[in-house]
Amino acid sequence: MNSPKNNDSGVPKRHAPGWVQQETARTERYQSGTTIRVNDTADVFETLVPTKNQQALMGYYIAVFSLVPVFGLGLGPIAIWRGIRGWNAIKAQPELPGKAHAIVAITLGSLTTMAHWFTLMFVLYSLLAPKR
Repeated sequence: MNSPKNNDSGVPKRHAPGWVQQETARTERYQSGTTIRVNDTADVFETLVPTKNQQALMGYYIAVFSLVPVFGLGLGPIAIWRGIRGWNAIKAQPELPGKAHAIVAITLGSLTTMAHWFTLMFVLYSLLAPKR
């Protein structure tokens, strides 16, 4: 008779969700020294933090830090540049993650650059304008 535990994981096959079977296969492959990857989908961490697309990731973090007053004068343009480089890397290799990070880097970098430079021009104008 066919036992409910008819897989190698010890978990009944009809009750084991797909991720349990994948983790079991991943563990067995790791212990035997073969390839760990079960399928070609990216894991959750790679989706949230695209470590394979360093330009987009760096642009994102630099854009966030450009929100700090005064630092945005220099960090904003760097974030734009890194975001564009990350976007170009995605266009060259569509399977790379980090599209949202590149978009945020370009958008936030542009906004903080414009805001900081506008503020600087306003302050300089108010300081240098003739007083009435």
